Amino acid sequence: SGQMAVTQTLKTQLQTGHLSHAYLFHGPQGTLKSELALLLAQSLLSGHTDGLIHEEDCDEASQALLQRIAEGNCTDLIWLSGSEKKAIDKQSIDDLQETFARKPMECPCQVYVLEQCENSSSAAMNSILKFLEEPGEYVYAILTSDNVGRVLPTIRSRCVLLPFQSLPQDVIMKLAEEDGADPEDAYFMSRTAHLITGQADYAVSAVWQTARKMFRQFLGVDGDPRLLLVDYDLQYRSGAKNAKGTGAGDKSEDLDILILFFSLI
Repeated sequence: SGQMAVTQTLKTQLQTGHLSHAYLFHGPQGTLKSELALLLAQSLLSGHTDGLIHEEDCDEASQALLQRIAEGNCTDLIWLSGSEKKAIDKQSIDDLQETFARKPMECPCQVYVLEQCENSSSAAMNSILKFLEEPGEYVYAILTSDNVGRVLPTIRSRCVLLPFQSLPQDVIMKLAEEDGADPEDAYFMSRTAHLITGQADYAVSAVWQTARKMFRQFLGVDGDPRLLLVDYDLQYRSGAKNAKGTGAGDKSEDLDILILFFSLI
């Protein structure tokens, strides 16, 4: 699979000491970009040179460090995440550069991860580019993107691009069932949500439950499909679900509900 090819590439580069100072993991939402970014960061920060590190192969002290890295409690790791709702801003990149202007505090190197880096302001992207152009001796960058076409070409050209492929739907469905999701939820999530972990929690979220009820009504399984638009206004949209049925509600949540509903259709 695509993930195995990326993993083997990184393992070889770690073993041979031919690591790049900047990687860009790109591929559709739901691929293991963030998980592998964390694994690479743990390998670099722990000084592991035999390939990608695995916690079960470590002594107690190393396991403690890996756990702190995973929890974001390592001074030599900065992890920034962008989203459609909240982009990475220039100040965060400037703060990152200032922090990493100093030598590593507790690890042999410093690592910053920019998750969904395409969701960065224009000013932030320019700051990222400048940082990539002048990498510190001990600094490694790991960028991830769900839509690499939205990343500046000049940023792409300064990174080693590693492509990720979507997991098969039956694999995602199996992961959802193993996580504790209902088989019906697992089936539909494998085709719409593109989640690798946390499916059981997502299945009980307000967005999923509401879109699921709307979909069942649309199919005539639970409710009258002719009344769907009326019922959306009366009970499904977030403003209609508060105690008194008043208020504007959460437009962002309503948009998520509608997008998921149409995905289910």
